[in-house]
Amino acid sequence: MINIVSEAVTESKLKEIIDLAESSIGPHGRLKVLQTKAGGYAMITTTSSRLFDFISAKDPVSQILLTGFSTHQHLLKNGGLFLASLSCNTLWKFTPKKHLH
Repeated sequence: MINIVSEAVTESKLKEIIDLAESSIGPHGRLKVLQTKAGGYAMITTTSSRLFDFISAKDPVSQILLTGFSTHQHLLKNGGLFLASLSCNTLWKFTPKKHLH
């Protein structure tokens, strides 16, 4: 089996993007409070159009994913969020899981 997801794209990062996208879809999307890790700039929004623009990543795979999601989200609105959820769920499913023994 070929591991297409690098070690940099961890299970938790994929799960965070899935949760963010799925909780923003449709008229029941929830209020989001996003803040940088340094504790500085914060954004409070109910609109999903700014979500992927606010998030940054250091590893190349996450950067490509976030850029693609942002572009699709601006063009397709909830369709872009669905694409983000579908893509990350697919990657998450095929990411090797660490099992505790």
